[in-house]
Amino acid sequence: ALCCKVGNIPFLYLGLPIGGDPRRLIFWEPVLARLKNKLSGWKSRFLSFGGRLVLLKSVLTSLPVYALSFFKAPSEYGGLGVRQLREFNLALLGKWCWRLLVDREGLWYRVLAARYGVEGGRLRDGGRRGSLWWQEIASIREGGGEPGGRWFGDHVVRRVGDGSDTLFWTDPWLDETPLCERFGRLFALAETKSLTVAEMFSLGWGLDGAAWVWRR
Repeated sequence: ALCCKVGNIPFLYLGLPIGGDPRRLIFWEPVLARLKNKLSGWKSRFLSFGGRLVLLKSVLTSLPVYALSFFKAPSEYGGLGVRQLREFNLALLGKWCWRLLVDREGLWYRVLAARYGVEGGRLRDGGRRGSLWWQEIASIREGGGEPGGRWFGDHVVRRVGDGSDTLFWTDPWLDETPLCERFGRLFALAETKSLTVAEMFSLGWGLDGAAWVWRR
């Protein structure tokens, strides 16, 4: 024989009623009763009336947190509190992309500019010399990274300003589509693929301007 008796629901496990309805007040009455018994032995000796009130409020407000730790929430609502590491990592890298766009005087931008160089108003990707961290950021900046492909660029609006930080052909500065995609044949023939808007303007982008140099 196992010498076990048949119990009834609800029963107590680690001080918490099991099998009851936690939405009902009666579910918490045993917990509150034990709490009062524990406090009654020493609260009168060490706490003032105001101190007792503060302690009681603190314990009562923490009871739902303690109880909910025994019940798993649905995963779509963050059950178990385990983050999606891939998405969380992409979010942090996206934050770095944003900082490098808006804080050109920051320490990290100056370090990366000295390490990899600047071309056309933007940091170079570094190629194979780039660190894994910088390759990931450059990939997100250029439309790589999952999920969503160009998720970063699609939610960032470029301010052209004087045009020194905006590439004429490959940045979407006139509308949402860059000129290299709208005029693919001209872009293939252009010798000025890496020039900025400011550089093209200074060369002259009129009909006979020096900015239009074509490969023969």
